Formats: sequence, structure tokens, C-alpha cells
Amino acid sequence: MEPIYQAFANPFSENSGYGLPKIEVHPLGKWIRNPPEACIQPDGHSQIPGTDSIAILVTALISDRELFCSPSQESFRDALVETYGMIHSPVSELFAKSLNNQYGARVDFTAGQISIKGTHGFTWHLGGIHDPSVKSYTLSSSIRGGPLRIHTEDTFHSMRVCKRLSYLLPTLAQSPRLFLPDNDSEEDHDLAKSPEILSSVAKIWTPLQKAIDLGEIELLDNSDSE
Repeated sequence: MEPIYQAFANPFSENSGYGLPKIEVHPLGKWIRNPPEACIQPDGHSQIPGTDSIAILVTALISDRELFCSPSQESFRDALVETYGMIHSPVSELFAKSLNNQYGARVDFTAGQISIKGTHGFTWHLGGIHDPSVKSYTLSSSIRGGPLRIHTEDTFHSMRVCKRLSYLLPTLAQSPRLFLPDNDSEEDHDLAKSPEILSSVAKIWTPLQKAIDLGEIELLDNSDSE
């Protein structure tokens, strides 16, 4: 019965099954015809009244810098980034800060690239941000400051979870170790199933190529992900 009581006490909490309706997100000082929407939900409000949740969220929206950086407000961040794009904008500083705080990633808005350190000396680069022909991201890597090698021109064609940074960045931070069959992760990682990316990384990382040659890793066809 406890969940039912909580739903009556606070219908806006994350455990109520209802939550708050989506809101429109417009650029600063301008209203647009088809704005993106964000789902801004209370985080950890199950033990407080619904009226307090509303007051807290209104206060957070007034101080939207803190709301933007809150790990629980991915929908709000995504809507603002969609509104402005990944360029220098009113949210670019906050966007770079949130990615660095959460994942240790760096954003180069001039180059249109997000970089994050992986394992075994790898640094991964998600690029193509300013290229209209790229639906998601290009993926490349460098090893200990060496030259970049492109592994896919567009993650849209290589994997299913091709654009969600909350998946891509922590997954890349565990890679290329994550590609090996004896990795410690129990999750079903989409990235580690991409034949295009795996075969490309194997050309520059011997442990992965060895695992493929020994038949420990099967390069499955994931063409249905397009």
C-alpha cells in the first residue's frame, strides 16, 4: 500500500506513476513554432508533499544553471542542446561543465568534438557535430596523443544507441577493455557488438585482434540497426 499512499501524497514524484507533464523549451528571448519538449521530474521527492515538489521545481527553473547540471535532468539538458545546437551558446559552458563533471569528457565546440579517455591509453572522440550529413556522431580514437583513426563515419549506421551521450560516454570510458570477452561488465553493451567498430579498433589494438582471430569474439551482422 505504501506506493499508493505516496502517489496520493505526491503525484509528481518519480514513484507515483504520473509525474509532471512535459514543458516546451524555447531559446533565450525568443519563442519558436516547434520547440523541443523536456520532461523535468522531481528527483527524490517521494517523502514530501506535491505542493513542495512544485515549489522546488519552480525555484530550480529560476536558477536553471543548477537544474541543467543536475544528473537527473537529462531530458532538460537534451532539449536545450537540441534548441541551441552544440555550438557556443547560452548553454554551451554549462553543457561542457556537466559532461566533464559526470563523465570526465571534454567538449571542443570549435572542432565540434567530444573527447573522453578510455582504457589502455585510448582517447575516444565523438565528432561530426557540425556536419549536417552526420546523423549521430563520427567515432574515432587516438592512442597516447597519437594520430586519430576513424572507426565509423556515423554511429547511426553502426549501433542502435547511437546518439545518447549518457550511454556513449561511460561506455567509451571503459573501452577498448570492454570489447574483450573477459571484461568485468555484466551489461549488454551495444557498442561492443558493432562489427564495423570492432574490426576497425582491432587493426590498431592487438588484444582485440587476437580475440577475434581465436574466435572468442564473433563479428555479428547488425545491419538491421539502421
